[in-house]
Amino acid sequence: MDLPVAADHQLLKSLIDTMVEENYISSLPIALVTPSASGLTMTDWLKKGEVSDIPKYLFRWIPVAPPTVSTLTKEQVEGLRDLSNFKIFAIYGDQDSMGRKVTNYLETDGGAKALQLPGTHPVYLDSPDLFVQNVLEDLGLVP
Repeated sequence: MDLPVAADHQLLKSLIDTMVEENYISSLPIALVTPSASGLTMTDWLKKGEVSDIPKYLFRWIPVAPPTVSTLTKEQVEGLRDLSNFKIFAIYGDQDSMGRKVTNYLETDGGAKALQLPGTHPVYLDSPDLFVQNVLEDLGLVP
């Protein structure tokens, strides 16, 4: 799915609910990859104070250098660490200084597992095979 850049967490939740109702998703929670500006859906979720809803929808958040993470308070990021059955796997390109900064923030204060891959800001385009391989490994989908 590809949401508009300005999509908030309510739109994301509504879309996920609809996908479950229409049997596009068999069950919740799911893993969510948010490249760059798409991370707004998650930062909006954290800013609106509905953090306890996250594990109902997501078991894994895979942010790829989302700049909006830098707008979160330390307390909001730390709140992710306390969620049960929810983990973060943050990925960024080695040539992306902003991506490195937000990934370090998620790793240090949010308990994220971090991964640097060869590439620029859209590292999933620069190193697609490595990106997919690491995401699948993190999700336990590679033997």
